[in-house]
Amino acid sequence: MKVLFRDIRAGDVTSVRNRLDKQPNLLAATATSPPKKDDGQSPLQVAIKSGPSNAYAMANLLLDYGADVNFQEISEVNSWTAPVLHDSIINAVLSSRGYGLRRHDDALADAAFALLARLLDLGADVHATDSTGTDAMGRFARCAAQVWTPSLIDEDLLQPDLRRTADLLLAHGAHPNRVLRSYGMTTLEMFAGKPLAEFLVPARSESRDRPAGARLAAT
Repeated sequence: MKVLFRDIRAGDVTSVRNRLDKQPNLLAATATSPPKKDDGQSPLQVAIKSGPSNAYAMANLLLDYGADVNFQEISEVNSWTAPVLHDSIINAVLSSRGYGLRRHDDALADAAFALLARLLDLGADVHATDSTGTDAMGRFARCAAQVWTPSLIDEDLLQPDLRRTADLLLAHGAHPNRVLRSYGMTTLEMFAGKPLAEFLVPARSESRDRPAGARLAAT
């Protein structure tokens, strides 16, 4: 089993395909530490976190083989655990244009978004919560807030990518009005009056027609 997860992290699609052909039950395996961060996670979760070196071919391969899009990790060594969907949401936000060292990487942003869309199309539950009681929209908002540092981002590039990720979640039934257990308030209440609040409701028609360079209003 360790070899499977090693090959997933290495992006060895051929090896993983061969292993699954011989042992399809490996698709239901869970990782064990070390590394600690993978403990209790499914092959799909580890693939999503392992990066876009091959345009997420590994994650898509696992989905082709029927990976569980609603797997919820269980770990005895990590206090925070989450559904597969949350890993993909984090991945999509962190891969957005306008953020980090790859802020102009169109292929990376589009591949991460496409992977998230595929999970949702395959039935990933937007209402599933992590171990803190945070659902998909709450996870998106919290992750987006972490990257939204005006001095470190290109808002003109980042805003459209965050918008499309939020709209995708909303279109699949996510909503910002669920009380997050660990915070005692809804996602909308947590981000009321902040620039990111705009993403927590469906884009209005005039917002969709807004030029790509339009910036969020400062608070």
